[in-house]
Amino acid sequence: MTRISIKDIHLFEIKDEREPGILYGCDQDWYGKHWQRMAGCGPCTVTNIMYYVYKAHRHSKLGQTRSDYLKLMNEIWNYVTPGMGGVSSTSMLMNGFGRYLQEQKLKYTLDNIDIERKVQQRPELSELIAFLENALMNDIPAAFLNLEHGTIHELESWHWVTVLALEYDLEEKAALITIMDNGDIKRIDLARWLSSTKLGGGFVSLTLG
Repeated sequence: MTRISIKDIHLFEIKDEREPGILYGCDQDWYGKHWQRMAGCGPCTVTNIMYYVYKAHRHSKLGQTRSDYLKLMNEIWNYVTPGMGGVSSTSMLMNGFGRYLQEQKLKYTLDNIDIERKVQQRPELSELIAFLENALMNDIPAAFLNLEHGTIHELESWHWVTVLALEYDLEEKAALITIMDNGDIKRIDLARWLSSTKLGGGFVSLTLG
């Protein structure tokens, strides 16, 4: 299989004195308010992406602790702010994400690919693979909105996660993604999700410059 990944997943390793073992990326349960903990997966995913941008591309001395992440999580919340249904579309995430990037005076392009509710309106697996491959080749994680998990029970429905890597075989019509979700690393059968999800979702990528 062909494999594409961000260059340094270890940048996401978290030192958290409150929990044993290694955590990867932020956890929406770290937010201080109940509503933030309930609906914070979108801003948490953008936090992961920007944390990697700052560490890997801007060579920031930002630390790798829970408190370092929480400061950025709260900053991102002011831009990527969930509504009553959370951050329920790629366009909603992109609108807030774009405002944040503009405030930081970063030159950027945000792109998306939507997975529609109707199966016949969805992109082919090869198109989705190409989108994620292009995203990860820029060494920046992508955002994944899963509105319904289909037969992939490791995924939480109505939820954003961070995509770190892609493995695929076009001839076999096979594709796996490595995601980061509330401190955990998971490998997900992307092809099976695409064919089985009842509500779809979408992906958002960031390119700098």
